[in-house]
Amino acid sequence: DTTNLGKKKAAHKSGSSTYKVAIPASEQQVKYKARPAPAAPWYRSYAGCWIMGVIGIALGLVGVSSAAWMLLFAVLGIVCIVFGFKGRKIAKRTPVEEDVWKNEPALPLSYLQEELCPGGDWKKLIAAAQIGLPQWARIFTESMELMENTVSPGTFFTRYQLLQDMTRKISAASCVLEVPNCPPGDFSEQLVEESEPMILEFIERSRQDMILKASTLKTENGRRNRYVKYYQSLLPFADQITGRAQDALVSFMCEDGIDEKDLNK
Repeated sequence: DTTNLGKKKAAHKSGSSTYKVAIPASEQQVKYKARPAPAAPWYRSYAGCWIMGVIGIALGLVGVSSAAWMLLFAVLGIVCIVFGFKGRKIAKRTPVEEDVWKNEPALPLSYLQEELCPGGDWKKLIAAAQIGLPQWARIFTESMELMENTVSPGTFFTRYQLLQDMTRKISAASCVLEVPNCPPGDFSEQLVEESEPMILEFIERSRQDMILKASTLKTENGRRNRYVKYYQSLLPFADQITGRAQDALVSFMCEDGIDEKDLNK
């Protein structure tokens, strides 16, 4: 089974967002059906037989005038050509996915090997995906839940990086396994699309938590230091805060009277 994880809606000033990254929900070891291995087009698969056949016939016809036994090359050449045509017919009658002769995975094979099994053939990729998918799904789910509740920048962005890693692995697994309701493809793009509202929600939530804690301090200087420390804690992750999330952060800093000089202290 699969599920749309992180359906919790986050209310923002300009609307709301629903996280829609779909991944397998089961943490148990499930034996998914393997997708067919990439196959070369038929004209590539049997081109070798035809080329050898043509060469054999040519050698036989040219050499028969000097030695009768050279005719064997022509006979072998004919056998190779016949084998090529028969092999093609047999393969085309085999029940496989549509367009098997151009059956390329949704993601490059090098990508699948990098994420699942470095240098592995199709069988090894399938085995790695079968073993790893439940764990990747569990880590994905745990990371999403933590990101929806934490107020710690370190926890949020560390988990976001882990979420990206698991999304790449799950994307690779979807290309070698037939997971229900999980078509093969790269889910990373969808995660990137959802990252801005996720980060914006986190900044709003963590800032409110900071304001609440700062309000319990007795001195103005203490409260201001709490504000400064909060914004300083976001500095290591500045390159991940973009778009509306970045605009909101700049606005909050102005509202709280914090500038770049304060952050560099």
